[in-house]
Amino acid sequence: MLVVLVNGLPGAGKTTVARGLGRALGLPVFSKDDLKETLADMLERPGGVGEREWSRRLGAAPLGLGPVFSVDTSISVDISGLAELCEAPQ
Repeated sequence: MLVVLVNGLPGAGKTTVARGLGRALGLPVFSKDDLKETLADMLERPGGVGEREWSRRLGAAPLGLGPVFSVDTSISVDISGLAELCEAPQ
């Protein structure tokens, strides 16, 4: 399973880089902001699933998708060669 994590400070362009990499690699992109918005909408519904259960489901959801592309993480990764990958032909 291929997982690519994009990490950085707020406003640094993580989502822009992630979307470009996702297009270049043909992988889905999961944005933390999009996921948080969806999760917040679900938690606000009466009788909605609790926050802990949603966290469990959200974490497990991509596991069956094959290669996964993830955005906004709190871990460090080696980005050597990133510029070349971003410019790779599609």
